[in-house]
Amino acid sequence: MLWNKETGEPIYPSIVWQDKRTSARARELEAEYGELFRARTALSPDSYFSATKIEWVLKNIPECSDLLAENRLSIKEIAAAC
Repeated sequence: MLWNKETGEPIYPSIVWQDKRTSARARELEAEYGELFRARTALSPDSYFSATKIEWVLKNIPECSDLLAENRLSIKEIAAAC
């Protein structure tokens, strides 16, 4: 989740694990860094994981850029926020 540090409000609805909008990005990461991912994590890049989802929100939701530049953006995984 991406939160506004000052208000505590989420920036965008969570992109759940079933959402495949970041599949193309995961394939790009696989092509360029797949072996490194596997060597360090024993996993392959996949849209299942949160990193590509967070990247998507950062790139596609204009408010995020402003908050990030002003150090007012908090990134937390849902499990950590519960």
